[in-house]
Amino acid sequence: MAIQYSGGTLQNSTFSPTTRRHIVDGITVPLLAAGWSAISGTPGSSDDVTMESAATGAGAKIRFRFLEPGSGSSAQVTMKHSSGSPTSQIAYCNPANTWRIVATKYQFFAFMTGAGNATAARSQVMGGVLYTPSFISVSSGDAVAWMQFVGATDADSTATRQTFRRMLRGGAQANTAPWSALFASTLIESTSAQVGAVGIPVLQGGNNAGDSHYRWEDSTLLLYEPLVGWATGSASSNEGRIKGQLWDAMVVSGTWTSETTVSFDGHTWIAITDSAATGIGTTDTLFIAIT
Repeated sequence: MAIQYSGGTLQNSTFSPTTRRHIVDGITVPLLAAGWSAISGTPGSSDDVTMESAATGAGAKIRFRFLEPGSGSSAQVTMKHSSGSPTSQIAYCNPANTWRIVATKYQFFAFMTGAGNATAARSQVMGGVLYTPSFISVSSGDAVAWMQFVGATDADSTATRQTFRRMLRGGAQANTAPWSALFASTLIESTSAQVGAVGIPVLQGGNNAGDSHYRWEDSTLLLYEPLVGWATGSASSNEGRIKGQLWDAMVVSGTWTSETTVSFDGHTWIAITDSAATGIGTTDTLFIAIT
């Protein structure tokens, strides 16, 4: 396989939310510009907006609801099948600091900017529909989709959870980030389960006393596709199997400060994973194209 380019309009912008509504506007307006459709509500002028991704070549698509609930500390985000059901657990997002959104017509990464916020509580939500190869059977209108976040409640104060901002392997250690995933119409999710959690297979195993096997003898780094998997079955404790691949994305077997940009293959890429936030022996960075 190779890098899968969406061919659409890429979005990369920042906003500084001070209200729950600012989170809704700050994410949904760029999603509309990236090629998502508004199913209900109006991006930029509604408290409750449901957005649907473009359909992949296999016909897969996904919806996300972005809600200003009218009370509490956080905006709310849920993922749902294009039919409207099933619907995921709620991701809570704190309207504080400055946020960045990086989006294509199939996926988005919304998070507080700065390495210091890479593991902050209620600081991020990300998800989308995956590219699937021809040997993975997907019915048109169904979903092969995922969501990661770090806010499991409106007042969640837990930090250092393991989204792609911190590490790529799913559920490698305790404090796994809350996650939800849809394959066809089957929803699997957890707030803590390690086995079967949404993750990307990596070549460098991590959790070692020192770095190992992540670069060539002359220090040339490896670059490979960000394949994504999660539990297969009805429970998050089942074996995680690869379901598809992120769009406009690559994994490089080195470490960078989050939001560092690099050039490759005629595109500019931004680092999602933060080197200072890993702290658990991993040597891999997820990059998303922004041009």
